[in-house]
Amino acid sequence: MIRCKVCGTINDASVVFCGGCGNFLPDTGEPYDPDAEKAKVAAEKAEADRVAAEKAAAEKAAAAKAAADKAAAEKAEDDRVAAEQAAERAAAEKAEAERIAAEKAATEKAAAEKAAAAKAEADRLAAEQAAAAKAAAEQAAAEHAEADRLAAEKAAAEQAAAEQAEADRQAAEKAAAEKAATEQAEAERVAADKKAVEKAEAAKASAAQSNAAAIAAEQAAAEEAEDQRAAAEKAAAEDAAAKQAAAEKAAADKAAAEQASAERTAADKAAAERAAAEQAAAEQAKAEAEAAAQAAADKAAAEKAAAEKAVAEQAAADKAAADKAAADAAAAEQAERDRLAAEEAEEERVAAERAAAQLAAIEAAEQERLAQEQADADRLAAEQEEAEQAAAEKAEADRQAAAQAKVGQSARELAAAEAAERAAVAKAYADQQAAEEAAAEKAEADRIAAEQAAAEQAAAEQAAAEAEAQRQARIEARRKEKEAERAAAQKAALVAYRATLRAAVAKDRAGEVGATGGAAVTDTPEAPTETPDDGGLGSIAAAATDDDEIAVPGVSKPKPPPEPAVEQMRICPNCGTANRADRKFCMKCGHPMPEGEVVPPVICTNCGTPNSSTRRFCMKCGSSLVDAPPPDPDASPWWKRS
Repeated sequence: MIRCKVCGTINDASVVFCGGCGNFLPDTGEPYDPDAEKAKVAAEKAEADRVAAEKAAAEKAAAAKAAADKAAAEKAEDDRVAAEQAAERAAAEKAEAERIAAEKAATEKAAAEKAAAAKAEADRLAAEQAAAAKAAAEQAAAEHAEADRLAAEKAAAEQAAAEQAEADRQAAEKAAAEKAATEQAEAERVAADKKAVEKAEAAKASAAQSNAAAIAAEQAAAEEAEDQRAAAEKAAAEDAAAKQAAAEKAAADKAAAEQASAERTAADKAAAERAAAEQAAAEQAKAEAEAAAQAAADKAAAEKAAAEKAVAEQAAADKAAADKAAADAAAAEQAERDRLAAEEAEEERVAAERAAAQLAAIEAAEQERLAQEQADADRLAAEQEEAEQAAAEKAEADRQAAAQAKVGQSARELAAAEAAERAAVAKAYADQQAAEEAAAEKAEADRIAAEQAAAEQAAAEQAAAEAEAQRQARIEARRKEKEAERAAAQKAALVAYRATLRAAVAKDRAGEVGATGGAAVTDTPEAPTETPDDGGLGSIAAAATDDDEIAVPGVSKPKPPPEPAVEQMRICPNCGTANRADRKFCMKCGHPMPEGEVVPPVICTNCGTPNSSTRRFCMKCGSSLVDAPPPDPDASPWWKRS
């Protein structure tokens, strides 16, 4: 049955539009169970009875509390009168004490005012002295600030000179940092993909756990139903024994037998109501578990969407970097990424549709099973009640007939009638027991079928998880392959660029030698040489010389930095920045400077970059520093060399 939520009309399960208001029942309808409504009404009645009993108890307790409050109020009034009397006595004593204290305070106040006047005069003199001292201190501070300003300007000039010397090295470090950031972003994207997969698996495990809990609840309900059935059988046996004893006893036991029958009927009714309430509670718990599983699935989907968004953003960043290095390689990589994204989206869509279909099938099967179990339980309860009522009516009729026909019947006829009655009762009990056993066997078969369906669902989820893992492995393999291809392309492009640059520099130098009549061109800044018009090759050589990211062997060394104000310099072992000898921390990276004597740096024979004495390779061009000659103690400082 389906009940319309708009007008409340009850419709058949096959009806699509409401017969009362014409609304579309799949949208405005809700399931309606008459037995559940009856159970609900009975539960509401029981709740009303309980509330009435609680109300009567509350009224009784309120009457008792009112009497206690009245007694307490009378006692409180007596205490108040006594307290007022005590308060009046205390107020009189307090007023006398306050008068004495006021006189004493007036005397002390006069003395305090006199002392305050003397203190104010002393404070005025001290303030005048402090003002004079403050003026002198401000003048001294102004002179000290001027000296600090001059020193700061001098230090700023020195720092600007040192920072100018480090411009080339900073550019190289920036390029390395960008490369490291790209690699870090790629690693974070891979970690995000892995995390999304783990969350999805956790959500699936949570759903499986919820299904297991629902199965356990159903099993508990079945066991409780079995206990109730055993209790009912025991009660039926006891009732049959009572009936047999009542038949053998005198007619005076009729009232006791009727009262026992009424109590048994009430107990059966209460047991049926309790079973209905437990069934409703189990259904509600299952609905909550399904809602929790759905919420977990929605959360996993949202996290997966966020991970896919992060992957897309990272892919865009990778695409931009690849376009800067090699446009053709970036285009090919983007095409492959789009294809992988399309495959992934298609696989996710298929997996989502498959999961939705499985979930819908499971829910439909579960609802059908619950409906069948409820129908079977209702049918068995009705049959049992009818059988018990018929047996009771027949027993009562037989008893009355036997009582009426006792006069004139022989002992043999009476014994035969009693035997027939006992046989009828035994047959009815046997039929009832057979029906209950058949119902229990059917319930067990349904439970086994549900467990098999749950096992099949778990196997399907496991297969889907394995397929997802294989898909992620394929995507990871393709990504690594593309990264290797991109790295190879970048390396090849770098090698070709360096070869072209070296050829341009060699051609530029050959042109310079021809223009000067074979004279060698030096790199000293004191003797600059005119560069002939060679079609732009000279500018290429200059760009190669000033390039911060590529150092080409054979190219002239960079221009020396301006001469610092001090003669001794310390090289930072972390970033290679030249610092004054008296500095304890690097002015660029903050790394602690080495203590002791000033150790001259190792000059790279390839690009001329000064390096810390502890380095084995140049921090700019990567050339080996093992074969670099040691510094000449008699030579001029390295920053003065040309």
